[in-house]
Amino acid sequence: MDGYAILGPAILTKREAGDLSDTRITSRVSGEVRVDGSTANINVAWDELIAFTSSILTLRPGDIITTGMPHGIGDEVYPKAGDVVEGEIARLGVLRNPVIAEV
Repeated sequence: MDGYAILGPAILTKREAGDLSDTRITSRVSGEVRVDGSTANINVAWDELIAFTSSILTLRPGDIITTGMPHGIGDEVYPKAGDVVEGEIARLGVLRNPVIAEV
């Protein structure tokens, strides 16, 4: 969906990122934690995900497979104009974006 990709401002190589097999992922909406989990708790193994994806489309160097976040905390809350959404991956940093419009 246009406008919903949580990527950037830089992308790291596997070598730069290091081992991410048990890495904390957190998201916040205006400071309130909405997701707090670990890559260790994924539902599908990485090799299975890549195999499935490559069976339905051609993967090329530089392609990105997005998988979503670990389970959230509490009821689903949709951000509204004026909120700030943060996605954080331990050791890699925080991506912080203001919400400028509601859908």
